[in-house]
Amino acid sequence: MPERVKRFFATEETAAIIRVYQPMLLHGLVQTERYARAVISTNSSLSPIDVERLVRARMARKERLTSDDPPTVHLVVEEHVLRACIGGVEVMREQLEHLADLARRGVVELRVVPTSLGAHPCIGAPLFLVLTPEGGRRPNLVYVETLTDGVFVDEPDRIARYEATMSELLPLALSPSESLSLLGTVIAKL
Repeated sequence: MPERVKRFFATEETAAIIRVYQPMLLHGLVQTERYARAVISTNSSLSPIDVERLVRARMARKERLTSDDPPTVHLVVEEHVLRACIGGVEVMREQLEHLADLARRGVVELRVVPTSLGAHPCIGAPLFLVLTPEGGRRPNLVYVETLTDGVFVDEPDRIARYEATMSELLPLALSPSESLSLLGTVIAKL
């Protein structure tokens, strides 16, 4: 496993607050097994054994959400992420119902960026996470994911830009209750 991946897992595992902007699909921490498999298996360079290994690793990561000391997770997704039919209708329905359950139970705070918003502060941005360490003993860290890699941002001025961008986006996104209502509408139409 590459060092950057080990570092990411270790940082995510100990983060007290995880703020995620997800422009293309649902984040690994909230994925169901079948959704994760559908996403991971699109990587043609992976063997079926590698796909299953990565699915198991992803499922193990999400166990922290239901642990005795779960992180606070703020998940901001583009509306089209909810409407994409990844893995087929049944897989997507299961995934969205799981997400709705997590949001209803307060495991994650879901905020949907409506398609009608058009241009917004994160338009064109890749997946990024702002990770706040437990106890705030260290400064926040940002992780940006690309097609082939992931990059940690630890320079204070660059971290501040990601934090500001997320702060600018939140008032434009649907509220948690509006997001859950939209999610219910999308599920009903599947």
